[in-house]
Amino acid sequence: MAKNNYTYFIMAISGVVIPALEIVGIRSLGPYYGISLYLGAVLVTITLAALSTGYLIGGRWADKNPQMEIISYSLIIVGILIILIPLLRNPILYVIEPLGIQLTLFIGASLLLFPSFMLIGAIELFVIKVVINNSPSIGKSIGGLLATLTLASIIGVLVTLFLLIPYLGIEKSAISLGLLLCAIGIIPLLFKKVLSMKLSILILLIVSSVAGLTWHSTINAETPDKLVFKMQSPDSEISIVDQDIQRMLIVNGNLQATINKETLDSMHPHVVVMNTIQYCFRRPGKGLLIGLGAGSISKNFTAAGWRMDAVERDPGIVKVAQRYFDVQPGDCRMHVVNGREFLMNTNDKYNLIVINDLGCSPFASQLITSEACDLISARLDSNGVLAINVLTNGWHSKIVRHMAATLGRHFTNVKALPLHEPPTILGNVILLAANRELTFPEEWLGNPKDYVDIDPYEHWVALQQNHAWDNQFMPDTSEVAVIADDLNRSDIWLESINYQAWDKLHAYFTEKGLSW
Repeated sequence: MAKNNYTYFIMAISGVVIPALEIVGIRSLGPYYGISLYLGAVLVTITLAALSTGYLIGGRWADKNPQMEIISYSLIIVGILIILIPLLRNPILYVIEPLGIQLTLFIGASLLLFPSFMLIGAIELFVIKVVINNSPSIGKSIGGLLATLTLASIIGVLVTLFLLIPYLGIEKSAISLGLLLCAIGIIPLLFKKVLSMKLSILILLIVSSVAGLTWHSTINAETPDKLVFKMQSPDSEISIVDQDIQRMLIVNGNLQATINKETLDSMHPHVVVMNTIQYCFRRPGKGLLIGLGAGSISKNFTAAGWRMDAVERDPGIVKVAQRYFDVQPGDCRMHVVNGREFLMNTNDKYNLIVINDLGCSPFASQLITSEACDLISARLDSNGVLAINVLTNGWHSKIVRHMAATLGRHFTNVKALPLHEPPTILGNVILLAANRELTFPEEWLGNPKDYVDIDPYEHWVALQQNHAWDNQFMPDTSEVAVIADDLNRSDIWLESINYQAWDKLHAYFTEKGLSW
């Protein structure tokens, strides 16, 4: 009976560890290369391949020597491997990074996670073999084991996402998980006197030393001179990095915002170009910002007399924006909810809706489908304007043309404001859509020459605004399909663009002497 209970306990531990380790893998690699479809697919592939390999190995072990002690030793090894993940991650990625992002992700994830998943698979098969050998009701016993495994996996997901990661962080969550497995493996060996006290103490000392070294290295990694703050929220890893006078907000490996930390002025062109949309209105109105970022867009419009609502699904970003980017309660009325969910449930009407997180959030693609445009149209008044900031690999890229085609189904006037030169490189484009003309006297933008010797920042602002407005164009939507919920490939296009952004960000940090 005791052996039977122990096998169920081990299967439950296995169920908890598998999803916890997957989440740790995603969140460990995400800040380096972004949380993407490719990363998710790689980890699922590695998990399944490793488990299947483990099942083969575990089956052979169990047939040759079905002793429970093998499970204990395997748990100790898995625990040590998991503890080593934070310690080995940076060196491994540094060595293989020249291979390119996609290959680096696959090889790095394989080296870090495959051995642990393989041993977990072997343990599961070994447990099943032991139960079969000791149970007269094989079907009932196996069914109970699989049910235990599945229920424990659910618990593993919830505990990892809502307890371990938010309160301990990724590295310390991995260490804690590894120490737990080592303890579970060592204790039965001590009770059975299979493992001598001296040897068990030696193992504990080795494991504790590795864990301590890893724990110490992660603490140091979180507090270098330039890394002001880092946190884990249920959705994201959020970092604040200071470099010279710049303060950068980095979410899951994506650079979301940059400000001058002394003046709090935004240093992102799309933020200052967004300000020109105000000139299309006779007077300030009511606006909705989806994707808070550092809050600069909302603050600028509020300063001009607008009443702003802001929607941000990640409470961690809201806290960071308030603490490190001086977002005040008066800057906007905050809604911590998914953007599309907010559009479905609100009855408010807006003069302006700004979608700011396209390309940074894994949920952003659901905001640019035809069905989402229906919701947006219903929330705009008759003279309302929709503005979407999108990161793109050229003015006339696929994502810009498909988005313009989709917007054209719902609005009579669609135009693009490009923010970068030359037109074929990575940069931002702001798409505007409305059922009216979007014009104003161009002298309202100001002449950059007037600020050359007076205010360098205002000179830069005037340059960005004039460049975007002077180069506005109607995207070519001929032979381009509309983006729909049923067939939405925009997340794939956005991901390919993000790869270029991640490469660029890596190069920037390397040049500035900052380490990931």
